[in-house]
Amino acid sequence: MTFVMNQRLIDRETFNLALGPFAEASDCVVCDATPVTHIASPLARRGRLFLSRPREVDFDPSQCVALCNKCWPRWLMWRARMGFDLHLHGPSSKCEPSCLARRGGRYAQLVSQLSMLEDRNAGFFVVKAIDGMPRVNGSHLIMAQRSSMFTFRPLHRQYYYEMLPDAEQTQRVLLESARWSDGLGISKAYADQVHIVIEAFESWYNAPRGAIQMPTSGDHSVGLHAVLLTGYSDVGANISFINSWGPNWGNRGYGTMPFEYLQRYFFDAAVTRRARWGLTSAKLAQIENLSKRELRGHYLVENPRFRGRLRIADNDNWQTCVYELRSPWTGRVVACVEITNGFGLKMGWAFFRYLSPTVIEVPELFVWPTFRRMGIGQILDEFATEYAHLWECSEIRLMMNEADAVVGPPRAAARLFGQARGYQWKWRQEVAPRRPATASKKV
Repeated sequence: MTFVMNQRLIDRETFNLALGPFAEASDCVVCDATPVTHIASPLARRGRLFLSRPREVDFDPSQCVALCNKCWPRWLMWRARMGFDLHLHGPSSKCEPSCLARRGGRYAQLVSQLSMLEDRNAGFFVVKAIDGMPRVNGSHLIMAQRSSMFTFRPLHRQYYYEMLPDAEQTQRVLLESARWSDGLGISKAYADQVHIVIEAFESWYNAPRGAIQMPTSGDHSVGLHAVLLTGYSDVGANISFINSWGPNWGNRGYGTMPFEYLQRYFFDAAVTRRARWGLTSAKLAQIENLSKRELRGHYLVENPRFRGRLRIADNDNWQTCVYELRSPWTGRVVACVEITNGFGLKMGWAFFRYLSPTVIEVPELFVWPTFRRMGIGQILDEFATEYAHLWECSEIRLMMNEADAVVGPPRAAARLFGQARGYQWKWRQEVAPRRPATASKKV
């Protein structure tokens, strides 16, 4: 990163602004510039952000934000990135044709989210806005997966991620991905991607051509670091990866490390899969005794997804999207359920993994913060019950990831949700993969 983390920087980049009383001659709350050209009283409700102006009926003079011409569009862009449907009027007024939500506002929201593909720092601050650790210069790997799932929805249709327990499983998933992509001549764009978090040392900075070696005496640790794995070579058991330190590092930004290094300094790993293609349980039943060409054809046939509608109060028109795949880790069937709003924004999603003839596991059930307290988690849990009946399982196990165990709002939300849905929490620190608690209930 090119900046030093502190609370003031986090607040400025995520526009975490304190609302204050109305004042005609106030300064911009972001940059302290004058004159202020925009004063609004924001009110968030069910994923919608209403911005009433002075002299409007809904204007609250005690809860206002004052911004200059430079900061106002950036503030709106940030709210759009976080999923708010923007309305430049109060909640009691109807949307006119001139309302931002009806005048290209949702297209602008999509563009503002996709713009983060070219701005790595912006994506980092989106993660910091949801991870519950604003004072830490870094975040859990699963938070980056959640942010990517939400913000890049046009790129991540039928997207899946799961945490891997150790270096050996990480190696196995990497080799299997390479077998399908290289053995069948399939583009790496269709293959699984594996991110790892490992401990890095000072010798990393000057590693010749990015070749990482085992640390020696006096080689001090610089903390945890995340990289994207790109391949595995049996010659020397080296793992290749791409670093985030720019093209001037290593071999044009790429490096290698021995598998022994990954074993010793492994901390966390996640595999992501574009389930729009690839093998499912239905395809596996049809690929015996197929030639390489026929197998490649099966792999590249698009997998189905099933869509439905949910009629919700307050003029909400939600949709469900359901698709299946094989778990990269266990090889067993996984069902994915997404809930989107009327224009395709992913509000919440859950993954249900078949664990045994009696147990269905929920490794991920997440609702984007903008859309919480709207009943989305309850709907996802009802899907878990339906899949438990479908797979003839008698128990559901809900996982609490380490990222959700941060003391404060994330942990309290997960704990209270589980209790409200009839789960019994068992607190026990597990390392592979990292989770502090598991909740279970009978169905």
